Amino acid sequence: MGALSDPAIRSIFQDLTRTIFPLADWLSSRNASGGYVPPIPDLPWRKPGSPPLSIDDLKVDDFFEALVADDRDTALAKRWNTFIANPPQFVRPDPTGWRTSRGVRVDLNGAARKLKLGAIEDDKPTKLTVGLPAGVHRDLVA
Repeated sequence: MGALSDPAIRSIFQDLTRTIFPLADWLSSRNASGGYVPPIPDLPWRKPGSPPLSIDDLKVDDFFEALVADDRDTALAKRWNTFIANPPQFVRPDPTGWRTSRGVRVDLNGAARKLKLGAIEDDKPTKLTVGLPAGVHRDLVA
């Protein structure tokens, strides 16, 4: 038996997904504003008079049930719980020597001088370039 085999629980889950992900409302508002040009305009839910695509059409409940039933991570979870219960101990007998051998300058107390943790106060703008696939770029620009 699956997690959503009870019809009452499946109904509650479907109502929840419709509320959290109002896909049909979002799609109709995007199309009504005229600002969105779909890359494939002749899909069944885009034809005039056809029912809009909804979250139920995506079978989210079946996908969720398959995720719950999937036990491939059981071995990983067991290993992780063992790791949490008995964490490994990393011993660095000479941290100053370890840092120095890697080119990190060390002060008199053995602390790394170049290491700064936290926000760096700077008034210079930072430029970031991200390469995106053409399809993603078109959707973001639209």
